[in-house]
Amino acid sequence: MCANDPFDGTGRGTPGLLVFHYVVGGLAVLFSLMPVVFLVIVGLTLSTCILLAARYIRRCERYYFCLAVAAAVLVFVPVGTLMGVLTILVLQRESVKATVL
Repeated sequence: MCANDPFDGTGRGTPGLLVFHYVVGGLAVLFSLMPVVFLVIVGLTLSTCILLAARYIRRCERYYFCLAVAAAVLVFVPVGTLMGVLTILVLQRESVKATVL
């Protein structure tokens, strides 16, 4: 241990504190990665929904799912906004509603 041990001078007071530091440091790393994990999960979910919406539009199925995904895609500026607006405009046509619904 350190030559000038601030606890009791024998070096016996620091191992518990060191373990505590390692545990808290590990927990800090774990909690700091949570936003990254959350973003990855949300990104994978949304990309899966976009692919499913493409399949459903081609098959003329699940109108409201496709409309909801088109609305969610609007946040991806500029490509997602363009795709979302065009999808919503197409899905709002009466001919499309009559086919799908």
